[in-house]
Amino acid sequence: MLNAMRIDPKGTIQGYPLLQARKLLRALNNRLYWDLKTVQAVLSVGPAKAREIVEALEANGLSKTRREKGSKTWTKTQAAQTFASATAAKSITRQTAERALADFLTRVDRLALVTCWRLLNFAKDERAYTASKRFLLPETGLSPFFYW
Repeated sequence: MLNAMRIDPKGTIQGYPLLQARKLLRALNNRLYWDLKTVQAVLSVGPAKAREIVEALEANGLSKTRREKGSKTWTKTQAAQTFASATAAKSITRQTAERALADFLTRVDRLALVTCWRLLNFAKDERAYTASKRFLLPETGLSPFFYW
């Protein structure tokens, strides 16, 4: 069911989709206690189905009945908090992550260079412009007005 903050999007909890259970638990994040009407409203299901879902959550340790006598309300457990935070996204390979990071860092470098050129052009300081021609242009091969 739950593996290192990842859930199987096709998995079930006693016949109910994990994503439906996660949706419910996320919606209940700001509630200390909740009842069947809340479950019905969040999941758009009838009272019988709402009770079955709550029983499935209880059976898996994701909710527990409120201790007060005659109470028909429930509260989430710590396991439910963890489950609500879990992702159902497919994991990526290290190679894909490294390629995406390299692309991102290339864009950051280019943005920094563009910002540098714009600042130098805006300053109209002959010494800064001369320094930029001497130190930055040989590395990049770009004109100082390339991005202006």
